Amino acid sequence: MKNTTYLILFALLLSVNACQKQELQVEYPSLEELLYKDKAFSALELEVNTAVQKIPVEERGNLAQFMFENKAELEKLYQPEAQKVESSLNLKSNTLALGESTTFAVYANDYWTNSIEVQQGEIYTFSAEGTWTDLVFTTDADGYTNWYISLFDGLKRMQGEDWFKLIGAIDKNNLFPIGKSNTLTMSQSGQLNLFANDANGFYLNNFGHIHLTVTRIQ
Repeated sequence: MKNTTYLILFALLLSVNACQKQELQVEYPSLEELLYKDKAFSALELEVNTAVQKIPVEERGNLAQFMFENKAELEKLYQPEAQKVESSLNLKSNTLALGESTTFAVYANDYWTNSIEVQQGEIYTFSAEGTWTDLVFTTDADGYTNWYISLFDGLKRMQGEDWFKLIGAIDKNNLFPIGKSNTLTMSQSGQLNLFANDANGFYLNNFGHIHLTVTRIQ
């Protein structure tokens, strides 16, 4: 009889313990709910449908849990004032003669690096050396991508190009990809501007720089 009583009490204790564990379990929102309804993420205007489709179904729950548990940290990384940071180069000349080259640093945390003046129809070669870092991802001027960073693709300054790819612009308009090595004909006249392809408002967590050599060949 005693043995039976002990077994019943043990079973009751296990049952109570299981119930307590169930009560402690956190129910996380789905990834879609988090991105659509949570103000911390809906304000970022992510391309939810496109992004979610790229993420394996078995990983969506893990990513939702990570984002839910780290909302405060992710919000801190979003700093719109980072978009005001610019660097203007101290070059001997603002233009390059035919066959002339110049080498300078493009910093990952600069929203714009303002460089030489170019003329429509001129042809330039670009060669970038070194690496820069997007929070924890280190890459060269060709940039990088992976399935979970693609969740934020809707925030990239130049759509369709990899994260942290070196991007050019003329007078801060008409963006074009450059990468590690390229030869490009200038489509218009103006100042050549450069930047690492990142999300608007997320430049304060960028580190390092690449060295870019620009040569006018025509």
